[in-house]
Amino acid sequence: MEKKHKYWEIKERIKKDILNEVYKKGESIPSERDLAGIYDVTRVTVQKAMAMLVQEGYIERIHGKGMFVLKNTASNIYILNNEKSDSILGFSREFQGRVNVTSRLLTLTTLHADAALAQHLEIAQGDDVWFIRRIRLLDGQPVLIEDSNIPHKVVATVPQAILEVGSLYGYIEAASYTQLTLP
Repeated sequence: MEKKHKYWEIKERIKKDILNEVYKKGESIPSERDLAGIYDVTRVTVQKAMAMLVQEGYIERIHGKGMFVLKNTASNIYILNNEKSDSILGFSREFQGRVNVTSRLLTLTTLHADAALAQHLEIAQGDDVWFIRRIRLLDGQPVLIEDSNIPHKVVATVPQAILEVGSLYGYIEAASYTQLTLP
């Protein structure tokens, strides 16, 4: 079982209280000293938890006044490539079952690989490559722009429907009978 750091647990408990409106937007939360007493930890541990809540946009520190709640709603913050999966090769796979993943196709064109791209893809310079640029959306909200370069010799065609609602890398794996991995 994975051991969580105490500051992470405290951050999660305070975030839960914020989301459940124990601490409402605009209200102050207890001081670091008070929180250290409540959770029976050092102030340094509380400071780490508070720094994470500031970074996630839940609270703000005002010097000499305290810490105040900025919002009572969860952020759509997702961590990709978290060392537990090949998420960089499977955005759709990473979020499957959690949110609705779609794409908006911006560009689908054929390029001739220059020296750098050929070396990166381990193909010959001048080989045909699909260049695909998509806006990736989670529950209809744009979260990133993704550029993909896929050699024609890996997959001859790329259906537009796959680029908008399917998994590009899932399609490539199925079409080429190849499991994609990072080098």
